[in-house]
Amino acid sequence: MKIQVKESFMFTGIFIFIIYSISLFINSKISPFGYNEKRYPNVQEATLQSDLLILGSSQAYSGFNPIIFDTNLGIDTYNLGTPAEIPVITYYRFEEAMKKSNPKVVIIDIYFRILSYDVNFQYIPLWIKSVSSETKEKIMSEIPLKDRLKVTFNITGMDQNISEYIRNFSKERSAGHKGFVSVKKKASLDTLEEENRFEEYTFETNYHVAKNIEYLDKIIDISKKRGIKVIFVTTPLPKSSVEKIRNYNDINNFIEGHLRKKGVDYYDFNILKNPVFIDTEDFEDGNHLNYYGATKISEYVSKEILKKEMFK
Repeated sequence: MKIQVKESFMFTGIFIFIIYSISLFINSKISPFGYNEKRYPNVQEATLQSDLLILGSSQAYSGFNPIIFDTNLGIDTYNLGTPAEIPVITYYRFEEAMKKSNPKVVIIDIYFRILSYDVNFQYIPLWIKSVSSETKEKIMSEIPLKDRLKVTFNITGMDQNISEYIRNFSKERSAGHKGFVSVKKKASLDTLEEENRFEEYTFETNYHVAKNIEYLDKIIDISKKRGIKVIFVTTPLPKSSVEKIRNYNDINNFIEGHLRKKGVDYYDFNILKNPVFIDTEDFEDGNHLNYYGATKISEYVSKEILKKEMFK
């Protein structure tokens, strides 16, 4: 009996070792084609020399090209946006960056839909790889105990890398410069209709909205104390998506009204029609810009920063 137990433990140990080794090999091969390792660098190291930080969800990493900001402003920019990143997580990643970096301007993507989300467990193992143990503990404190245990026993992270690889390959997505994720593929009208997430969508405030707004306010307050200019941006949706939303003007009024009270700049490109975005030219899908749309918005926002002399 003792021999059988011993053999079972040995078999389990060997099995885990093999899976772990295969995972490391696959991850090393996938990373150059996907964006896991490039999308989740050590936050402090990546932003150490940054004059401008870009924060937020996939709308941020697909919408702002650091090369354009660097070229137009003569600065160093880094895009820290990550998938499904709610403001609670944005705050902790911002706090992590502030330990060593000293940016003069911070751009924060504010996607109205994600305001009503809770922490997305799928990306927690990847977020916490990029931050210090102190910040990791803070992020972990935001999730239920069962999810903390799942994170603790996430041995390889291989499943995320494989799924990301398939998704990136199918969409011809590549990891770009300084956190920018570029997609040059242009959405067709059929794609925009098939992938549309806004059929009769109505924005409603809830507990998560209140909490996420609270953490955005924390970023604003810290920035003001450190003399950092904060710019909030809602990247555009295709016209075909906006038309399906029942109360977009109410959404804009809610966000803009709050940010006006906080005394920060806000650009909502679903309301602001300069530049003009074209559904089949500037979008990857029903709610993300492609490379060409990102070029437009990056050019516009960088010129606004220049005009307002934010780096003087």
